[in-house]
Amino acid sequence: GSLRTLGGHAMAAVAHNSAERLLNLLNKYDPDGSGVLAADDLVLILKKCSKGTLTDNQIQALAEAMDQRKEGQVAMSQVAGWMFKNFEERIDEMKTDAELQTVGSSIPTGLSRLSLCFHCPDQFTDQGMGFLAAGLPSTLRELALAFQFSWTECKISTAGLEQLFSGIPKGIKLLELSFKNDEFTDEALIKLAAAMPQSLTSLRLIFKDNADFTDAGFGKLIGSFPKSLEEVLLNFDSNPNFSDASLDTLASWLRSSGGNVTHFYVINNNTSKYTDVGLHNLCKALPKWLRAIKLEFNSSSHSGDLESKFKLGPDDTVQFVGGSS
Repeated sequence: GSLRTLGGHAMAAVAHNSAERLLNLLNKYDPDGSGVLAADDLVLILKKCSKGTLTDNQIQALAEAMDQRKEGQVAMSQVAGWMFKNFEERIDEMKTDAELQTVGSSIPTGLSRLSLCFHCPDQFTDQGMGFLAAGLPSTLRELALAFQFSWTECKISTAGLEQLFSGIPKGIKLLELSFKNDEFTDEALIKLAAAMPQSLTSLRLIFKDNADFTDAGFGKLIGSFPKSLEEVLLNFDSNPNFSDASLDTLASWLRSSGGNVTHFYVINNNTSKYTDVGLHNLCKALPKWLRAIKLEFNSSSHSGDLESKFKLGPDDTVQFVGGSS
């Protein structure tokens, strides 16, 4: 039978055999039992394990990434741990453009879902974004990318973002992009708008702690949203520049093109430029068949009593009953 029919015992046996083969291979290059591999030996091991799927440059980049202290040697435990991580975990740990060059060969062919969270992307540059874009499979239908930059350490320009956005598959259904502590300007939103896939049913955009976006850039972005969207999540938390103009643009899109939206989330605290008039205008534009909604503007100058202006309908829809402002 297959692994599927044999179940957990077969899977455990496969994992055990793989671990035993890897241990034998590592021990071959560690005859004195020190538990440490020379960098040159690591390159040879990676060549054997990759079986021709990685180029010499890609293998060298991986070896250098494992030798984080640049000592010319790597602990066997670190190599073994890396070998048994799934491909997403391996990519998540990438920190340099050279490592990103291996993304395409790290992702299985025919993949439909991909979720990556780069915890240390401070050294990524525009070149790395080009490598990442080129490595995204055209077969993807769901894509989530997250970048958690240290404060003021983002080295990616608008040109790099444009390369990344150009790699988003055109037939994708769910797109989630998350950038924390970035320093992008409105031009980044404009580039994203130009590359916006029109096949989307779910769009989640998180740009937290960005103080440079304005109503103008936000308006360009909203204007690119496809009519097919059913879920919209916009988290621009801690951006102080957005005003009622952004809310009005969002309301206009909902009226003209947002008729399919059933899940709607907008978050932006730490701005004093939203008023009751702007929020009321947005709420009036919401579709009548909403299933879920979150509007969070805790630091604005509005009255703050949004929850009381909605009710749950008999068919579990969320309805705005705020009346006129």
